[in-house]
Amino acid sequence: MHMSMDFRTLVLLLIVAGLLVGGCTADAPEHGIMIEERDGVAYVSHTEVEVWNDLEEAPLQFELVQTFGAEETPDEALLSRPSSLTTDDAGNVYLYDVGDDRLLSFDPDGRLRWSAGASGQGPGEFQNVLGDPVWDGSDRLYLSNQFGARLDAWSTDGAFDTSFSLEDGGATRLQTLGIYDDTVVLAALRYGAGDILVTRFDPVEEAVVDTFGLAVTLDPAPFFPGPATDLTLDGHRLFASPLKSANHLFEFAMDGTAVREVHVEADEHLVGAGTYTGAEGMRQLILSDVWAPLRIGDGRYIRFSYWTLGVSNADDYVRQLVQGTIQRSDSQRAAALDVLNDEGHVLGRFQWDDMAALDMGAPVASDADGHLYTTVRLPYPQVRKYAVTVAP
Repeated sequence: MHMSMDFRTLVLLLIVAGLLVGGCTADAPEHGIMIEERDGVAYVSHTEVEVWNDLEEAPLQFELVQTFGAEETPDEALLSRPSSLTTDDAGNVYLYDVGDDRLLSFDPDGRLRWSAGASGQGPGEFQNVLGDPVWDGSDRLYLSNQFGARLDAWSTDGAFDTSFSLEDGGATRLQTLGIYDDTVVLAALRYGAGDILVTRFDPVEEAVVDTFGLAVTLDPAPFFPGPATDLTLDGHRLFASPLKSANHLFEFAMDGTAVREVHVEADEHLVGAGTYTGAEGMRQLILSDVWAPLRIGDGRYIRFSYWTLGVSNADDYVRQLVQGTIQRSDSQRAAALDVLNDEGHVLGRFQWDDMAALDMGAPVASDADGHLYTTVRLPYPQVRKYAVTVAP
């Protein structure tokens, strides 16, 4: 359902009545949710999700508080294709711009602090960066570079420090996720193994101190860089949303133990990636995706998804694109923002039949204070910061 609104004061409604986690086997459905526990794993199934577009009350609000890379800033602060970011406890933003292959930092008021890096394979240069910049809680930033073959360390003042080799013969395309117990957490797909390999790297010891797998339901897509899934690290919790199981969300503890699996039947339209191999060669395309959730405070998470409308068979759709019987520009993409709680309950969603209506941008990060950061391409590339308010 399409709804036009100004997302500078985006208002979402939360209804949190009657969502109860019950016994250890299976609970009676409550508001379209079935909960079952098997072997210590909670399985949360949603037969329906309430769409909030037409509701009038507004206990949850998103208000724009800052823009980074605004049109009136100096040329050096203009962005090309901002892709990932992190923040520190002073509110400074550290942003990687994949369009220009550089790392930038902005202060809380949107002023550029520094810009560093360039395209290339040498020290302080970027090529095929995977994952997000991560802040160590002190004076260092880390970012996976060269398709995950190395981990680069930068100072929070914008000076390149050093690089660590991540090539171990088993894991490739490692992407940075965050910091856990003074180690840098990275993840990669183990092709043919059907799971995600998580690696913890100690930059002081300059060594891998732990590895473990995340067993997820996925069909490996070797054409794509990274682990063929979206991952987020939230404290001691890991969330995974595989491309080919886009209506599933997996939660793991930091030793790889499965904690929760969330399934949303209403998301069957999320067909994931399509693949075609023929005389024209091999082509693979993401047609819909669910991004791993971001914490926005008060035990709430935001999860962003998008999908191409009118696609029932992703592989056949890609075949038609390759053979020229249809054009990508003829297809429209829809989008949704879901709100979840700590137990994996999807409390509700806003949904748009035209992704362009989501003018607040795509959520890419959140900070310790619950602010949400989004990337926007039009009318010019920028990053926006939203304050999130949840009414009592």
